[in-house]
Amino acid sequence: MTIPIVNSTEVEDPVIAQVSLDIRLRTSSFIDFSTVIKALLHLDISGESWTYNVQHLSITVTKELFLVAAIPRRDMFADIDSAQRTSILVTIIFAILMLAVFVVVIVAVTLPIRKLTTEMEKVAGFDFSLLRQGFFEENSVFSEIRDVQVAFNALVKTLAGAVSPRSRTREVSSSMF
Repeated sequence: MTIPIVNSTEVEDPVIAQVSLDIRLRTSSFIDFSTVIKALLHLDISGESWTYNVQHLSITVTKELFLVAAIPRRDMFADIDSAQRTSILVTIIFAILMLAVFVVVIVAVTLPIRKLTTEMEKVAGFDFSLLRQGFFEENSVFSEIRDVQVAFNALVKTLAGAVSPRSRTREVSSSMF
């Protein structure tokens, strides 16, 4: 849109009138006007944000023209605003997915460890019911935890074998006395 700098009372278009008034308010002298020419300016017209620029054109030595281009902010930055909304949405979705992965990994690590802890407490009390049920399940998806489960099964088997003959010996010896 090309906007002539006119007296704001002479035009009916609110954009032209507001831009002209804004330029007049910003420039009290020709020196001030040179700073207006170098910048993108913003103003609010009827609740809508507009960006405009002023360009100086010398037609002749005595005749000067100022070209003013104004555009609504939503039109000027539509692609940028859309990209910003998209990147925020992608970030939120990515954060939710990472949270879900985090929860799954935490559960996959803690459940086998809790189960192993419970069985260790039973073995500490000389409860070898684990041997009657079969060995402790070695089903962790993490090889480190699976290695601990294998070592625990070997420990239980060895400990049960060592405790059983001694307890029989104790029972026999205590019944003799």
